[in-house]
Amino acid sequence: MARALLKDTCEIAGWIIAGDQDANLDWIEQACKARRKMLWRLGAKVRLVGTSDPSLNGKVGTIIKVNAKTVTVGLGDPEITQWGTYWPEGEYNVPPQMLQPVE
Repeated sequence: MARALLKDTCEIAGWIIAGDQDANLDWIEQACKARRKMLWRLGAKVRLVGTSDPSLNGKVGTIIKVNAKTVTVGLGDPEITQWGTYWPEGEYNVPPQMLQPVE
């Protein structure tokens, strides 16, 4: 069922699932990794989507740290104190798939 949904919603995914791009799978994977790194820059504004906590869904925050598998997002307007930066609505580690760039 997941394959049918992916194939039906994205033409490129359909080509990959059908095997039309088998010769290029490594290049596609490298391009995806490079693009994800470019998307998640420190200080970029992002929206949380698909969280298990409904109160966080749709909140806009700022990227404050990027790890290999997660991105740390600070919510609210940052307050600079003598001990560092305080995010009034909290800091959350989320996978990149749960983020949407905000323009």
